[in-house]
Amino acid sequence: MNNNENTLTRGIGSFFFFAIPAVLAGAALMWLAFYTGVIDWQKTQRVEGRMDNRVGVNGQLTMPVDLVIGNRSCLKIDRAFLDGDSVTMYLDNQCHTRLDYYEWHWKAVSPDGTTIKENYENTLDGIDDGEKLEKTMSLPDDNRIVKIIVWARNHN
Repeated sequence: MNNNENTLTRGIGSFFFFAIPAVLAGAALMWLAFYTGVIDWQKTQRVEGRMDNRVGVNGQLTMPVDLVIGNRSCLKIDRAFLDGDSVTMYLDNQCHTRLDYYEWHWKAVSPDGTTIKENYENTLDGIDDGEKLEKTMSLPDDNRIVKIIVWARNHN
């Protein structure tokens, strides 16, 4: 073995010898990141589990969401459709007069009847007697929801 080969193999061997601490440190950092991620995931699961238990959810819901049309006035929702994270409603003015102000409502309900979230949008455009309109509104992404109630309300 000549002197050049000896220097070359000593250089490669030295590189790998000094790379051992860097590889070990990288492995330790990856393990630490994985461990803290598992801890955060467990905390999130505990918090979500407590929220689910408060409103009567036992495990992951597999039932479809019920859509209930709750007509409370002469302003009627004829039909409504759920499409992922939105609801589309079809409104019919049966009040025998023009309405200048009315509201579109929805309410998300959990298994024990707790209202998880509700929202409404008002409209100032007006709707004539017998006129029909369509409206799409966004819904929350929450696995505790088992029922969506929709209705319209007039203020004339």
